[in-house]
Amino acid sequence: MSIELAYKPDAAEAARRMEAWWNRAILDRPCIQVTAPRPDPVPIPQKDHSSLRERWLDAEYAVDCAQAYIANTYYGGEILPAYFPNLGPELLTATLGAELEFTRETSWSIPILHNWDDVPSLRVDPENLYTRTLLEMTRHEFLDPSRRRQRTTFADGTRVTVDFDRDTWDVEPPL
Repeated sequence: MSIELAYKPDAAEAARRMEAWWNRAILDRPCIQVTAPRPDPVPIPQKDHSSLRERWLDAEYAVDCAQAYIANTYYGGEILPAYFPNLGPELLTATLGAELEFTRETSWSIPILHNWDDVPSLRVDPENLYTRTLLEMTRHEFLDPSRRRQRTTFADGTRVTVDFDRDTWDVEPPL
């Protein structure tokens, strides 16, 4: 398997160790995950928002910040750079119709379920602001009925396509 990642030059080696681990084997040492700040960090993007809500819902800004965080982080052992689209811990509840209250560091939902009998009527609303924002931050598609071919598209336009049957992946534009 050939894997090249800008911020994880030993990604192929890490993948081999993780595959061995999943098969209950060890190649040369146990798997570990270590992160640390890189020297000479790139600046974290700054942008003026009129409210905390606007900042949290700014998908482009969230992706720009995630890219800076990834660039500023050393990934040792078997950990890989990752992007976590985030509107806070209550995202599922928000996609079901709850409103979110935002602080600088987190968010929480205003309760919408007041009677357990109402649970069967809860549905994720694809037109909901929070659902649309999450989908803007990242879009994940299953490309075949077996779900073995998948594509994720990030807000900056980067597309990652994987085929688990052929053990291939593609990143567009190339890293």
